[in-house]
Amino acid sequence: MTESNNTTTFEGATPSEQLLESARRNNFELLQEIVDSKSSTPKELLQLIETTVDGVGNNALQLTAVFGSFEVMDLLLDTIHDCVHEVYADSEESKEAEAKEEAKIGELLNKRNKLDGNTVLHLAVQNAIKSNEPEFGEFIVVEVLLKCAPILDVSIKNSLGEKAVDLITDELIEKAEDSDKELWEKIRMELLGAEFSFGLDVQEVAAAAEEEEAGEADEGEASPDEDDE
Repeated sequence: MTESNNTTTFEGATPSEQLLESARRNNFELLQEIVDSKSSTPKELLQLIETTVDGVGNNALQLTAVFGSFEVMDLLLDTIHDCVHEVYADSEESKEAEAKEEAKIGELLNKRNKLDGNTVLHLAVQNAIKSNEPEFGEFIVVEVLLKCAPILDVSIKNSLGEKAVDLITDELIEKAEDSDKELWEKIRMELLGAEFSFGLDVQEVAAAAEEEEAGEADEGEASPDEDDE
């Protein structure tokens, strides 16, 4: 990969290098080329997205948050969803496939990096704070991610014990320009709402699992009587 006159060529770059570069530069066309070149092998494309990280352990999705690359993030999320669906759809029963799809997508969305334990959501909020322009690409990145709830786990804490919503402090909102205050309040409320919804979903899954176990236990107790008859 070489640079000249503010342009970048990717001759000789590996697919991993190209993937990371597309995330850093919001290069939609480059990511689309990668996706198209591997469209017939979704498992291979998914593996590329899963295993490609930079020096501090950020994957391509996390890099889109760091650099506010909302267009590439949108395509990357669609690509992950499509690949996961293709990989699991034909090999499992519908309900099992759906559960495995959600688990795999969640694994990628909720991954913590090696440097400070930040998830893609932490990085997106941090970048919006740093840029002080949340109405532009940085804020859009957070909005795009929140559409992934409840698979997106907003309750995850980084190495400092902070959830993404904890980064949006009262002090930050007070110091923000008037035009930004409403945006910060809005995003904080959305994060709190997503956390509440995620908690409810976890409770529902646990309750369903308990009911299933109870049903299996009842069947097990009934079977000896049937044998006696």
